[in-house]
Amino acid sequence: MQAPAQTKLKWMTLFPLAVVYAAWELYRQGMEQEPQIEKRRTNIHLPPVSLPWNPSEEQLSDLDHRLVFVSGELLHDREMRVFPRHFESQMGMYVFTPLRRPDGSIVIINRGWVPAQLQDPSARMESQVTDKVTILGHLVGGDDPFPFSFFSEKPFFQVVNTPERNMWPRVDVEEMAHWVNASPILISALASPPNPGGYPIGGQTNFKLENTLITQAYQYGALAAVMVGAIVGARYVHKLGIRLPWQKKPPPYTPFTI
Repeated sequence: MQAPAQTKLKWMTLFPLAVVYAAWELYRQGMEQEPQIEKRRTNIHLPPVSLPWNPSEEQLSDLDHRLVFVSGELLHDREMRVFPRHFESQMGMYVFTPLRRPDGSIVIINRGWVPAQLQDPSARMESQVTDKVTILGHLVGGDDPFPFSFFSEKPFFQVVNTPERNMWPRVDVEEMAHWVNASPILISALASPPNPGGYPIGGQTNFKLENTLITQAYQYGALAAVMVGAIVGARYVHKLGIRLPWQKKPPPYTPFTI
């Protein structure tokens, strides 16, 4: 019969195996994203172009993070608020407004950041322009999903939006487009020229130019190595009968009478 300590050590080996699997999954997903991230690094420095009419998925992929300009009418009645978002240590939110183009198609514009006290559009009526506008901004995607799906197409954990209450803590372009009857295209407007009244403040593009998944994979790998070292060390310390400094020392004399 195995000692309880040895049995615990065998069960503990499952933890580093789980961490190794997580590291491999992160590394695999990171390598799949590497070509697209490299394309973003190139596109961000290219001159702006007009967004094509009814662009295909291939065209959108080629324009990822590139400066594009679109013209049309802002649909303020379909405004979406993404929060919480910080700007210069202040709490606020992003204002996402659909824009109807001359061909009738609708795209989504991240007009920028507003402080919490300007959440109600009536508090920033100057920015609710009704004339035709031309907006220059970066074509971007939404927030990255939680990297682990665990043998399922759906993420294991993900923040949930509440569109019926106009609460969007997570930027899910597909979900947003479906809610406002728009194309799943998101353009983050530049800070210049500023919006009338000063708000929203543009230039809130999150340039995802670093492959954070691969970095996390290396961190998980290092954690697994530390865990394996601790388990192996604990096994041999127990096997050799070595007493660690924090373990209770034996009594200096025998309690039995000779």
